[in-house]
Amino acid sequence: MFIKNFNEIRKNILYADKISALDLNSKIKSYKIYAELLDQISKVYHYPNGYIRGELRQKIWDLEKYFGWNMGFF
Repeated sequence: MFIKNFNEIRKNILYADKISALDLNSKIKSYKIYAELLDQISKVYHYPNGYIRGELRQKIWDLEKYFGWNMGFF
């Protein structure tokens, strides 16, 4: 139920954070990485799953806000 490959997921999050600061194509790529990682984490909200899911959702939300994809929420 818990994340078995926590370190691997953390490395991927850090990589996506690093490339999201570059250019538009890198932001799109990091969005795809975040979405894929979110799908890999089980929906059980025990630590660290809940924390990582929340972190990924926030990063996805920030990128959607940057792209203007969630303008219906404002």
